[in-house]
Amino acid sequence: AAHLALARATTTHPHIRSVLAFHNRIAASRAWTHRLPAVYDQITDTTSTQRLTALHIDGTTDPADQHAALNKLAHPDEGELCVVSNCRVFAEGVD
Repeated sequence: AAHLALARATTTHPHIRSVLAFHNRIAASRAWTHRLPAVYDQITDTTSTQRLTALHIDGTTDPADQHAALNKLAHPDEGELCVVSNCRVFAEGVD
């Protein structure tokens, strides 16, 4: 369901270029990230030129790899949608 919601949101709002996803289990985050490209390709318009980059980070990920993923999230290439799925790196909260 989350894959579908993401694909629909990016189709409806093509200006979305970065997404940070939260998961409560590392295995779930890895699996979600692994499945995302195939689901995204099936759901989005075949004429879309937006490329997907799906990355996973967690509390055990090497800090350099975490930094690289977050840098990609902050600065996606033109025509790219960067999705970083995380578990135990950031926490959800309310201001």
